[in-house]
Amino acid sequence: MLSKDLRYVIRVLRKTPVFTITAVVTIGMFKYSAGASALISALNDSSQTVRKQAAWALGEIGASASVAGGPLQNAATNDSSPLVRSLAKAALTKLQ
Repeated sequence: MLSKDLRYVIRVLRKTPVFTITAVVTIGMFKYSAGASALISALNDSSQTVRKQAAWALGEIGASASVAGGPLQNAATNDSSPLVRSLAKAALTKLQ
């Protein structure tokens, strides 16, 4: 069982971009396809770094085109960051 202090630290960290980036990259590295919905949500994060890693990770896990295609296409055409748009376009080519 986690201590009360450790549970508090985890709750605080979950609200930081570093925690989110680490989780998103881990999903991509391990090709954890069940993480697709979390990655799609991350495409709308306020942090450019989170969004670019989410786009990359969706390509790495070979997400379903029917699930991730629309959100990635939206990121590829509408994201404010050229890097996110580029990574989303690359991820679209890897969808299944």
